[in-house]
Amino acid sequence: MLCRNFLLLRSVVGDKEVFEGFAILSSCCEGRMEEGAIMEERVIEVAGLAHSFGRVWALKSLTFHICPGEQVALLGPNGAGKTTLVNILGGFLRPTRGRVRVLGVETDRLGPSQRAQMGFVFQERPGLYPDLTVGETLDLFRGYYRNPVSTALLLEALGLTDKVRRFVRHLSGGERRRLELAVALVGRPRLLFLDEPTANLDPEGRRWVWERVETLAGEGVTVLLTTHYLSEAERLGRRILLLREGALLFDGSPQDMVARAGLPHHIRFHLPGGALPPDLAPRARAQGEGWVLQSHAPLEDLERLRQWGAEVFQVQGPSLEEAYLTLMREERHGLSPEPSA
Repeated sequence: MLCRNFLLLRSVVGDKEVFEGFAILSSCCEGRMEEGAIMEERVIEVAGLAHSFGRVWALKSLTFHICPGEQVALLGPNGAGKTTLVNILGGFLRPTRGRVRVLGVETDRLGPSQRAQMGFVFQERPGLYPDLTVGETLDLFRGYYRNPVSTALLLEALGLTDKVRRFVRHLSGGERRRLELAVALVGRPRLLFLDEPTANLDPEGRRWVWERVETLAGEGVTVLLTTHYLSEAERLGRRILLLREGALLFDGSPQDMVARAGLPHHIRFHLPGGALPPDLAPRARAQGEGWVLQSHAPLEDLERLRQWGAEVFQVQGPSLEEAYLTLMREERHGLSPEPSA
């Protein structure tokens, strides 16, 4: 209760709508955290995972693990193997090779106890019944769990209280996504799979979902997110798993991914005297009334520019999107047509 009271206090002095929702979601998670105070060291453990559809290998020798409370963004172009991986982790598909454990159990042996601790929001696997109302939908799914979150709390937390009697078929895209998230949270999950959670949402709806996911992660829920929005991955993913052609190309923080791409910073500046330092001139180009310098050592170059009397007005680092595109264009080292035996 301490966490909930703190958040309610914050709602008085901060953004009221956001923090009130945070307080409700905090209470939703309390039961699960008390139930599983001693958690497995690894929520997901993957070793040598490979999967084929006929002669085509969708996944090739993946090895990684995810610890409790991590926020992981799974990135990659279409056909990289993201959906196949999520289906295997969720226990919907048996892997061709390798070992996959979720919540301490092999995925082909997941039982009701483990599934009750998992929540899913799928983009292409609708789980709502169009002829039920919002309230009836939540009551239906609550019946599958021993200690579900109350319908009233979910409605308030997900901003659906005034839609409780509306039929699902009459909901907007953003309202449906809120209801799908509510269904995923009804069982107090420790592990949440989000497949393109903000696809087809407007910017306001996208930020609303981001705030709720951040709240859940702050309460210790492990989140695995797939997205094509690099800004979403940068905000919600404390760690990136980057797939290409079924192989794990990168595993690390967004900052490390940007560093791995080796892209330069851009320093924009004015030079009153007009003459560039000779050692910087080859990397600078004129832009409007000023200059832009490409720099792989921005601190050193900034000092050099200041010594030369330059007026620096912007330093821009490479974005996660630029790093993603660069890594996608890299030569495909080690990507074999099929995993080794």
